[in-house]
Amino acid sequence: QNMPFNKVILLLGTVLAVQALPAYDELDAKLKTYDKRVRPGLGSPLNVSVSSYIISMEGVDLDLKEVVISMYFRQLWRDERLKLSETVKLRDASDIWHPDTFFANEKSLVTSDHNQFVRIVPKDDGGEILWSQKLTKRLAYICQNSYCHFKILLESFSYPVEDIFYSINHGEGQGFLFSDGCFNADYEGTLKSYRLTRIEPESVARTYTLL
Repeated sequence: QNMPFNKVILLLGTVLAVQALPAYDELDAKLKTYDKRVRPGLGSPLNVSVSSYIISMEGVDLDLKEVVISMYFRQLWRDERLKLSETVKLRDASDIWHPDTFFANEKSLVTSDHNQFVRIVPKDDGGEILWSQKLTKRLAYICQNSYCHFKILLESFSYPVEDIFYSINHGEGQGFLFSDGCFNADYEGTLKSYRLTRIEPESVARTYTLL
């Protein structure tokens, strides 16, 4: 009596596996001729749209004027070579071209590469790629009068502005957002009375792209 039951379980597992594969088979087929060393959109600058959800601001150092922020950092761009028939999700961006974005004013590096995912959504002109990472960064802040502020300076490591330019993603639920904890946190020392009040986007013209 156990044998038929085992056969049913195996058959069911096979059917489910076949149903789950087509989208990734299509991606695998495209990746066989895909060169991840070459950026998308050759011939014109590629727009990399960024957004962030800042989880916390902590580790304030009053002497060094530093603050540690934890965030979900998202980058969005199009790749005409990855036009698929349906949405796929990946655990990381290692198999596809992705921006070499770094924080130009970062004072120390904390990596968390395992906390990330990639989503590729079909569009008429290719695949819309969302790369989301959970990052922790140590940045400098400046206090003037009754305000303290810190900058998030994003830059491409190797691409000039002729190849890549950054913009802020103003889509629904995007932009640079903050958790309630950022507004309500009580910091030690002289920063205890300060609260996060606003974010002011700023663009800087340089040989290498910078947001």
